[in-house]
This record gives sequence, C-alpha cells and structure tokens, in this order.
Amino acid sequence: MGLRFIDAAWILQLLLVTASWFIVGQGKTLKTKRLWLYIRQFLLLFAGLLLASVVMAFMNLGFAFAFTWNLVIGAAGLIFLMFAYPYPNKIRLTIWCCMYACILCLMEIAGCFSILTGMFFRQGAMEGVVRVSCYVLMLPVAIYLHTRRLNRFDNIPFSGVMMIVTGAVCMVAFCVLSVWKADMSNTEMIRWRALTYILIFVLMLLAIHTMYSMCQERERVLELQAERQRLINEKETAALVEKNLSDLRSIRHDIKNKYAYMEILLKEKRYEELETYFEEVSMKLPEGLSYVDCGNQVMNTILNMEISKAQTQGISVERQLMVPPALGFPADDLCSLIANMMDNAIEESVRMKNDGKESDIHIEIYPKESYLFIQCLNHTDLDKLRKAKMGLKTTKKDLIHHGFGTQIITRLAEKYNGCAEFTLEEGKFTAKAILDMMWNQE
Repeated sequence: MGLRFIDAAWILQLLLVTASWFIVGQGKTLKTKRLWLYIRQFLLLFAGLLLASVVMAFMNLGFAFAFTWNLVIGAAGLIFLMFAYPYPNKIRLTIWCCMYACILCLMEIAGCFSILTGMFFRQGAMEGVVRVSCYVLMLPVAIYLHTRRLNRFDNIPFSGVMMIVTGAVCMVAFCVLSVWKADMSNTEMIRWRALTYILIFVLMLLAIHTMYSMCQERERVLELQAERQRLINEKETAALVEKNLSDLRSIRHDIKNKYAYMEILLKEKRYEELETYFEEVSMKLPEGLSYVDCGNQVMNTILNMEISKAQTQGISVERQLMVPPALGFPADDLCSLIANMMDNAIEESVRMKNDGKESDIHIEIYPKESYLFIQCLNHTDLDKLRKAKMGLKTTKKDLIHHGFGTQIITRLAEKYNGCAEFTLEEGKFTAKAILDMMWNQE
C-alpha cells in the first residue's frame, strides 16, 4: 500500500508541476471559449513529463536521476511558455525563472521532509503525504505569479530580471551540488539542507515581490511625471488663453479708436488723409492669434500652445499637418505626448540658438492607414544618444524632475497599440510615434 501511495505521490507531483506551468503560462484571463485548447495544452504537458519520467526510470540514472529530472522540468516549462505565453521574451524569461526556482525549492524541501518523516515517524504512506503537502505549495506560487502580471508594465527593470535569472541559475547549481555531495543518512545534514531550501524559497518569493514592486514604482513615477506635465501644459494653456484675451481686448479698444478717427475724417470729407491713414492701419494689422489649424480642435489647442512657446523663444517651427477631425484618443494623453516631443525639441533648439547654430523645428502629423503618425525633428550637436534602461538619459543636471519625456512618449504610444522611436543622424534628432486610431474598437 505504501509503495502504491508513493507512486501516486509521484503522479500527483507531475500533475501539480503541470498545473503550475499551465497557470503561469496563460494570459490575463482564462476564457471559456478556449476550454478545449486549455485541456489539450494541459494533457500534452502532463504527457510529456510523464513520458520523460518513465524513460529516465528505465535508463537507471542512479544519483543523476534527480538532477536530470530537475532539468527536464525546467525545459518542459520553458518550451510551454515559449509556445503558450503571449508576452515578450523578457517577461517569459522572468516568469520562467521565478516559477522554476520555486518548483526546485519545493521539490527539494519535499524530499528532505519526506526522508525526515520516514526516519522519525513512519515510512511509506506518511512520506507520500508529506511530499504531496509540499508539492501543493506550487499552486499558490503559480497563482501569485499569474495575478502579479508583469506584462501590464511597459518596461520591466533589467536589474530585476538579472536578479531573478541569477537566483534561478544559483538554485540549479545548488541542486546539483546537493545531489552530488548530499549524505542522506545524516539527519543533521538533512535538517540543515531543508532549512537552507526554505530560506532560498522565501528569498525567491521576496525577489518576485521586489520585482513587482519595482515595476509598480516605476509605473507610478511615470504616471506622476505625465500628470505633472499635464498640469504644466494646462497652466501654459491658461496663460496663453489669457494673453490672447488680453490681446483681443487691446485690439478691440484700438480698433474702436481707429474707427472713431476714420469716422471723423469721413464726415469732414478729408478723403486723402483718410486714405493715407487707412494704408497705415492696414500695414500695422496685428498677427493672427491662432498659428495653425490642422483640422482637429484638440490638436489645434496643443500645437498652438507649443508653437507659441517656441516662437516666444525665437524658434521657428515648420509643420506638415493633416489631422482627422476625430481621433478617439483622450485629450490629456495627446497633450502629454505632443508636449513632451515639442518641449524636448524646444529646449535643445534654444541651446543651439544660444550657441549660434541652426535651431528650427519640424513637426509632421498625418494619418497612415489606420495609424496616426507623429514626427518631431530638431537640430542638435550631440554625437550620440545616451541610453537609459527605459528610454534616453536626460542631459540636464536635475535628474529627479527630468529624463522622463521619452519614457512617457514610449509608454503612451504602446498604450494605443503603437510604438515610439528616437534617432540621431547627421546632427538631427528625430522623435517618432505611431498610434493606432482603431485601438478602442478591439
């Protein structure tokens, strides 16, 4: 009976390992209409692990069985994630390393506790119960990894990925050494080995939590920076509106006085003076208050604000604009994207202008199939882009409040099923972004 239960424990281990890889290998939510696909995936993964264990049993690998089995579990999980997990490779690698290291820890803990149970309590069925109890912990770990979806973040820190990968590699190496050098007849050694694996398991869970917290914090910083940029833009918009209203009041008052004077000249039939005065007034007409009209009211507001800022600094802005009347993107996100592009270009152009160098800006916005194409170009004397982990590094000394522009642009582009690109060629810095105008129809 004991032997049969131990065999059953082995089958339960295979089922729990399969279930763990299956849970972490799914997308955001499980869909009922894909039930048969899930069943096929689960059975295929289980059959592969079962077949591999049977083949290894016939190969009589001896002490190398445990090490080889660990590698098989890792390889099976990696292959499954490569085909089933619908997210980028960096996220696949992180999820695989997290789950693999935790599975190895729990399997070693189960082995140690099973041996200790046989030594101090009872051999046979009780050993199987202890092993299965440890294996069951794989499921909450898999559920935790599934609910803490790293794919919801636009970028995950490279340092966090390396921390997880290093932990998994060390875990595999430690398993090899422990299998090779372990003295399973030494009770004290088994206790210390079990304690070591428990501590490693806790550390892996802490590493996963830290990784997720790092991503959350980075996302929060980007959101705060985007909100800060929106507030700045709203303040500048309000100032521009107030300036335009003041100009309108001034123009209205001035026109009223001019009309009164022309009315006097007309009544006194001083036509030559009236003609001369009219020509003088015509030559001194104020500039239009609106710089561009691209066909979209939201874009008009954003671009007029940014172009006004550029012209106030003496920077000319060339534009090629053809924007659909309705875009479907939230106004605040459009404002944040365009403002970050233009503000970066204006700041660099002002620096170039102060150095007596070419400093004009060129911006293009137009639809391209179902995408909105946005490009902003400015001159620079930089010879290379300074890469950061999530974008480009700022050239300013205030690292706390600067350096998020390109990250926000990239984040917003990806939010609407698009992408962003930043290039530097022949003294020209170009920021490009495309946004899917059909994003809300999925």
